[in-house]
Amino acid sequence: MEPFIGRKSEIDSIIKKWRKTHILAIYGMPGIGKSRLASEIIEVMKNKLPHDREQFTAIRVDLKHTKSPEDIWLEVFTQLHIPPTLPSDFQECVVLHKLQQCGKKYVFHLDNAEKMAENGHIQTRFQDICLKLISINENKVILTSTIIYKFHMLGYFYVNLGKLSHIDSSCLIQRVAPEVEFGEYLDSIVKNCFGNPKSIINAGKQLADEEYTPEEFLEIMENTGLDALSPEAYSQKDQISKPYNKNKYTCLVKYLGYQ
Repeated sequence: MEPFIGRKSEIDSIIKKWRKTHILAIYGMPGIGKSRLASEIIEVMKNKLPHDREQFTAIRVDLKHTKSPEDIWLEVFTQLHIPPTLPSDFQECVVLHKLQQCGKKYVFHLDNAEKMAENGHIQTRFQDICLKLISINENKVILTSTIIYKFHMLGYFYVNLGKLSHIDSSCLIQRVAPEVEFGEYLDSIVKNCFGNPKSIINAGKQLADEEYTPEEFLEIMENTGLDALSPEAYSQKDQISKPYNKNKYTCLVKYLGYQ
């Protein structure tokens, strides 16, 4: 797992609301660290909850390649180790029965949830599944998405994840590449990553692999127009709702391996 730096205010806010939260949504631009924050929250809460009755099992479902919301049942079905002998039409009933019967609490991390917002019908079915998952044993759902969902219910809490601070970004790249002597180039390299954790980590890995010196890497960054990473390069709507901007991200694919 990638190193985790910063996000203290977001974690503190989520911890305070954890017990009363049924659906936690983490929104933000691609690469901003939504999935990593969700994983960190799950680990923090596992260690923080003092009583056995509050403990939970986490199930992560990556929606990136799912074809329909109903595929969620198959993923959960598999991770609950239910023998796959029933037709798909029965999977929802079997999963809900299994969750009810076992008496355990689950946290379902539904990652890349923007995939379920392609049209209103799909989004409605997806949100209905979320509500069914939390209807049993005080289960919770964590959504990570570039698209904002609206749940008109008590217990829905969301965080809009912004860029890392300059200090946290500097700590992160040095954690990824501890042997690299950044010297005078550290601040400029970090500045050109615009607080985007995925870009910072990829930059650190390439520097750690000695593909470039910090001076060479900074020159590449400055010459390839990495303002594509800057939130200010997008409209307010695009900063959250667009999965990515293909034209502006071409330069990232070139040498940061962003895709």
